[in-house]
Amino acid sequence: MVKIATMRDVAVRAGVSVTTVSRVLNGTGYVKTGTRRAVEAAIADLGYLPSGSARGLVTRRTGMLGLCLPDTGPVADLRAPVRVGQRVEVVPDHDSAGTVSWGGLYFGEVVRGAEYAAWQAGFAITVAVARPPESDARIRELAGRVDGLIVVAGTQSDGLLDHLAHRVPVVLVAGPRPAGGFDHVGVDNARGVQALVDHLHRAHGIRDIRYVAGRPDTPDDTERFAGFRAALR
Repeated sequence: MVKIATMRDVAVRAGVSVTTVSRVLNGTGYVKTGTRRAVEAAIADLGYLPSGSARGLVTRRTGMLGLCLPDTGPVADLRAPVRVGQRVEVVPDHDSAGTVSWGGLYFGEVVRGAEYAAWQAGFAITVAVARPPESDARIRELAGRVDGLIVVAGTQSDGLLDHLAHRVPVVLVAGPRPAGGFDHVGVDNARGVQALVDHLHRAHGIRDIRYVAGRPDTPDDTERFAGFRAALR
């Protein structure tokens, strides 16, 4: 087993105190140029990486935001997860074309947008999929490791979100505006589809327009279809 270098190992290699190593890592306090270079060289030689969990205990911040997505993919080919202590099984994917689920493209954009906004604010994103039967446990664990939680509406129950909101700020994405005190990011689905239909009719003269629906239990899609019917009227 490879020994993981500690801050104390770096201090011994550089011939300085642990406090000095901490100042170099955090960019705080005055450190002589030669001393700083010695610490940086020791870090490189030992392959030292600061412990995010240890730093989080001190600062009460992790620098991470959690993004919780619903499980929208096919489940027929899913196998039980490999547990600690078991060998890793390599499963070849013979379907070269791949399978695109109903939400694959949409949620790809959600991840990209959330990551970009988080990056601008100095955070990184960690993603979890609410896949049963361990969905609640995974999201609870995620909430304990991040500074905030972004949840796609309908992914978790209101009761669980209320509980998690006592630990971290929670923001819901898509769906109807929640009745609770959660922040919400959504769009006007009905007016958006109305504008699309109006453009097809007025700009292109198209009158025979069909609507390709998503899942019937999706609030956003219900709103889009209502906008489509309103536009036809």
